[in-house]
Amino acid sequence: MSFFKGLADSFRAVNEGRSTAKAHQLAEQLLGVRLPPDVAQDGYTAVADMADFSSVEQMAMIYTIKYAKRQIGYLDAVNATGEFRREVAMNVARACIGLADLQRGGADFNAVYVHQLIGAAKQLGVKTDSPKISFEL
Repeated sequence: MSFFKGLADSFRAVNEGRSTAKAHQLAEQLLGVRLPPDVAQDGYTAVADMADFSSVEQMAMIYTIKYAKRQIGYLDAVNATGEFRREVAMNVARACIGLADLQRGGADFNAVYVHQLIGAAKQLGVKTDSPKISFEL
């Protein structure tokens, strides 16, 4: 029996790895930027535990939240220019629009993560009351 258990565990690990990689790629696609290594690592730590029961879209939202929260701290720490702040806000807004479109298409998001994303987006200056960025809670 231990052979089959090992085989099942290996299959599960491969599937989890594939799901987290897809979520990482989807987050980068929605944001329009490559995720910084520290955000990728922090996001992976968060989604690896939930990869076997969560959707790729949900995990991509978590990567987006991690990116937005990191940028909030970073922009203030380096006293970023208005132009760079707008660029970051546009990236997060683009991701919010993409995630809202996915939700309207049938993706199911946990309300806790939706609230976190909206809060982080608002801190970056994204107008989250736009019809394009309307999440169902």
